[in-house]
Amino acid sequence: MHWYKKYMYTSRHIKDLFIICQEEHRPLRGNRIHNQVFFRYVPVASFYEEDLASQKIAAIQLVEAGLASIIEASEVVKLHRNTISEAMKAKQLLGIAHAIKDDRGRKQAIHYTPAMKAHITRLLEDHPDWTDAQIAVQAGKNLKSRVSRQAVARIRVSHFEAATKLSPPSKRDLMEIEAMTRHMEERITKHVQLSFNFNEEPELKKKVDDFVVESAPYANCATEEKALSQLQKGMATPYAGLFFYHLFTCELNFNQLFMGFKSGENDKSGENEQYRADEILLAILFGLAHGLPSIEAHKLLNPSQFGPLFGMPRSPDPVTIRGCLEQMAEQNLSESIIDKFALQVLKIGVIDPEVFFVDGHFLPYYGLSLISKGYHTVRRQVLKGNEIYVVSDIRKRPLMFITEGCEIDFRPIIERIADKIIGYGIDRPVLVFDRGGYGVHFFSELSLKADFVSWGKYVRDEDLSSLPDDKFRVGFRCGGGCYEIGEIDKELIESASTARKEGRQECSHIEVRMIVIRMIDEKTGKETGKRLSVFTSARNREAWKVAWFMLNRWGKSENFFKEIMAIFNFDYHPGYAIYEMEEQPLFDNPQVHIIRSAIKTLEKEIRRLEGECAILQLEYQKKEKAKILTKIKKIEAERQEKAEDKGGLEKRLEKLPAKLSLESLLDSPMSYCDLEKKRLYDLVQIIAYHARERLVEEFRQCYPRPQDVKQILDKITHKGGYVRLIGNTLVILLDWIERPAHRQAAENLCQRMNALGVMAQGRLHLRLHFAVAHKPLLGV
Repeated sequence: MHWYKKYMYTSRHIKDLFIICQEEHRPLRGNRIHNQVFFRYVPVASFYEEDLASQKIAAIQLVEAGLASIIEASEVVKLHRNTISEAMKAKQLLGIAHAIKDDRGRKQAIHYTPAMKAHITRLLEDHPDWTDAQIAVQAGKNLKSRVSRQAVARIRVSHFEAATKLSPPSKRDLMEIEAMTRHMEERITKHVQLSFNFNEEPELKKKVDDFVVESAPYANCATEEKALSQLQKGMATPYAGLFFYHLFTCELNFNQLFMGFKSGENDKSGENEQYRADEILLAILFGLAHGLPSIEAHKLLNPSQFGPLFGMPRSPDPVTIRGCLEQMAEQNLSESIIDKFALQVLKIGVIDPEVFFVDGHFLPYYGLSLISKGYHTVRRQVLKGNEIYVVSDIRKRPLMFITEGCEIDFRPIIERIADKIIGYGIDRPVLVFDRGGYGVHFFSELSLKADFVSWGKYVRDEDLSSLPDDKFRVGFRCGGGCYEIGEIDKELIESASTARKEGRQECSHIEVRMIVIRMIDEKTGKETGKRLSVFTSARNREAWKVAWFMLNRWGKSENFFKEIMAIFNFDYHPGYAIYEMEEQPLFDNPQVHIIRSAIKTLEKEIRRLEGECAILQLEYQKKEKAKILTKIKKIEAERQEKAEDKGGLEKRLEKLPAKLSLESLLDSPMSYCDLEKKRLYDLVQIIAYHARERLVEEFRQCYPRPQDVKQILDKITHKGGYVRLIGNTLVILLDWIERPAHRQAAENLCQRMNALGVMAQGRLHLRLHFAVAHKPLLGV
């Protein structure tokens, strides 16, 4: 039972809004009037009378939702329209806290003349130990006038505290400063957009003069026409630095990579007006580059400023991205696209084909589907999840990947990877993997088409220790350590039980090279630590090279996962919402309670009106006066209106479920695990990783401190600036960079990018030209 009871008060209509007022009886704290606002019998806002904060919030909600004008909202909440207008403006400029703040009332003693204030000030200075009440009494006697204690307090604050510290600006002062700042920024931004401040950018002016003679690109549809118009006018954007990522997307030919996807609509006439697959994935890529951890985070972007990154007037919202990703996943093209990506990165020389590291990473799953469980090595527990196996080169750059459930063994994955790499045109690749791929029969089959390097397994420490010192003839450095290696041939024989378990009558065997590694103290030259063994089938590789490959597995393969997880939210699964639960509890539908309460109020209103009408009808029977008949008709019309409102609410109530799941309350669909979506999303993450690494490669030639290259590059790529389409060239002017060394590095990077002739990917195939502002654009 509720701790308060509600009683009927009244109801009213204002345009399309229907307001029901109810009295809430609260023990010990007095009654208050609660107002519930409905639009088409759906509750949209509520407020309490004589509660300024709730009245302002309700009015702002109604206006921002487009359900009422400022005048109509002021009538609903019973405040002056100027109050609502000022609250809207304060929320826009300073936030909701300043909008609902009640700062009305006197700020100083306005009814006292300067002479009276001066006299009270002298009394305060002469008697600092007196209270405000004592000062008020003495001032009243001296001035022969009534002086209030509050007036003395205001004068004390304004005179003494203002002299010792600066008072914070009022809300009106803050609004004036904010409005003035925005006006100045708009004027200066417009100037920079239209002219690029050529007086301070003579080199850029010379380039722009060359671009003017170029023919402008042709728009094939209304969407392209709108995007071109937007760019030709010029615009300020906080995402200007992200255009650098087009260096790798251009080299990768991103548009062609995803041309195989078909539109989800059968109507060809509107095809050019919709987001294409490559544009959706470019939006995800640039979101990753901007640091967005999920698809849902795209709602934090300014779509009109983010869209020009890939040639669209606006970027897609999370609902659109999810819908398009669903359509792409249904076509099951991820595997072929990953193969196309691998072929392209090999073709452009991004990947070093000398050796390939194969490693898996566990992806925890928190969705509702019943899927296989795997071992989470960090948490050291078994969890539901999937496994992603990434193939990377000696420079830690990924070639391709396979995402599968945890029920699939590592060895079949390695064999699939070997077949794929051979299919990419690399004969007999060298694959490096850890002990999880150990298997004698597997080694014997894999060695027919590829060379493998893996840690030795089932080798006794005594056998390694018994290797004489004269076998260790070669030494090398790796990762700051000194190593010596020895080599012997070793025959691996499968156990009979393993063979029978896998359905073979004969035991497999293979002869491998066993590389023994021992660590050497550089100062003493003595052996330290435990010896390690490496198995390999590579006969044409030097022993130290094989050992070097194996020792680099951690740095090149494991560290890839660490780095990509530090940059992106690599565990994120786009196929389900993060708030999914194993058992979703059901909650009472809050709208049901609101509407039922409103129906009860209307029923009481109708009964009251029926009673008044019955009394008037009796009076009319006694005295047939026109005035009484007019009242009866008016009350009957009011009763009929309330009956219609009651019927509308009852129809709405019939459509509402009594209980809601957490899914409905969060207003977020909880989809099931879909590996196809995960594969597409992971491919975009890997492309974003490559794009950043490609920029790092260029930036190393521009900045002399190698330890800070990635940190400074990220600052540059996250700079805002101004873009404008001149001819067929999109000019990107980055904001002023204060530190000279960083500014010079950014200018060097722009020169290298311009020399490479970067073309933007996406809807508009534009050439990009980069520059850095030589002066602060907004002044300091």
